[in-house]
Amino acid sequence: MAKTLGYMITFTTYGTWLQGDERGFVKNGVTCAANQSLTDSNKQNLSKNPVKLSKSHRAIAAKAIYEKANRLNQNVLALAVCSNMSIS
Repeated sequence: MAKTLGYMITFTTYGTWLQGDERGFVKNGVTCAANQSLTDSNKQNLSKNPVKLSKSHRAIAAKAIYEKANRLNQNVLALAVCSNMSIS
């Protein structure tokens, strides 16, 4: 059996990539095209404002990932925790 060399884990924060988004979206394993009316509907259904991570929040998330990896005796060779909009 081949040895696992690494993992890539990615996710978005609440409300920042909705169904219908201009970047496209995935539903039931199928990549779908943009649909502005669907995006607008989903924005109206949000119960809270979209979440964009601040610099301090990104630092907290990175620290938590490194600490968990250390407890699992795993090496983190590269890590990027982004605000979900841009890196600053």
